[in-house]
Amino acid sequence: MSNFDKHDLSGFVGKHLVYTYDNGWNYEIYVKNDSTLDYRIHSGIVANRWVKDQQAYIVRVGESVYKISWDRTDWDRREPDRQSGRQTVPRYDLLPALGDE
Repeated sequence: MSNFDKHDLSGFVGKHLVYTYDNGWNYEIYVKNDSTLDYRIHSGIVANRWVKDQQAYIVRVGESVYKISWDRTDWDRREPDRQSGRQTVPRYDLLPALGDE
């Protein structure tokens, strides 16, 4: 079992992530600090959306593995897993909105 400080996000804050889904949609995220990010959607049905100062929950779950989640204005929850230093595509779990519509 590796030892790491789960509160140390210094290896992730300031990262700029650009990725493409299998369907060709392009997205990017900039991790501003331990609780805020900017994201931009370049293609797909919500192309040209640019959200700044999005509140997010960012945690470190491994030596170089981080998880981000945030609620979009349309109430979908986004939760990509990001493993630093690897060429992987983040996973998004899209969950239906819960509560009042």
